[in-house]
Amino acid sequence: MVSPLPQDPTTTQAFTAYDDEISLTDLALTIWRRRRIVLAVIILALLAGAAFAFLRPRAYEYKATIEIGTQTVGKDAQQIVPLEGTDTVLSKLKDAYIPVAIAEALRLRCDTVQVFVKNQRQWRAAPLDPHDVAQWHTLCATPGFGPPIAHASYLINLASPDRRLAERSRVAFAEELRRCDQLRIPYLVLHPGSATDGNTVRGLARVAQALNRIFAAAPDRQAMPLLETTAGGGHT
Repeated sequence: MVSPLPQDPTTTQAFTAYDDEISLTDLALTIWRRRRIVLAVIILALLAGAAFAFLRPRAYEYKATIEIGTQTVGKDAQQIVPLEGTDTVLSKLKDAYIPVAIAEALRLRCDTVQVFVKNQRQWRAAPLDPHDVAQWHTLCATPGFGPPIAHASYLINLASPDRRLAERSRVAFAEELRRCDQLRIPYLVLHPGSATDGNTVRGLARVAQALNRIFAAAPDRQAMPLLETTAGGGHT
């Protein structure tokens, strides 16, 4: 029977220590000898990153500035109200998401889309954010898409015999045309309004006068009004 040779603990420990250690010089030499493999891995990683950045769905951020807090109003400063009312906050939030319409239209493979350039049920509107406008133009530049069309607010009534409402409507429509130019929307659909005094002839004349005033004040305006001449009730 052959007995195994005794092992020298000192020799084993020295060998183990040598096997686990590598100097920076040896590491550098190893990388240099395999430089082609290392270079190929780096190139593949860069190509994979570029492909991921190009093919992944675009993510867009939309923002609105809202004042949070309260203020006192009244003669005795006894009434406390928010800095911005609920209607104003909702209007800002809706106006901040204008590019979403284009993104959704592209997702549904639409050729174009009709949008509101502001909250269609309020007179006031926050200014368009330059960041949103830039994203809008980027999305509209998609090959095969467009042009988009806008629809004016339902509050506008250029045919109204009420001078205050007619003037408010004229100012609002002029602002929507300006927004269309800012977004490069060529057409703005408008309900001419209702002659609530029963005189449709004068109502049509008021619509024409309002449009003439708008374009006289801004002759370089590019957006074209599209009058939606539908059969309505009453004196529409």
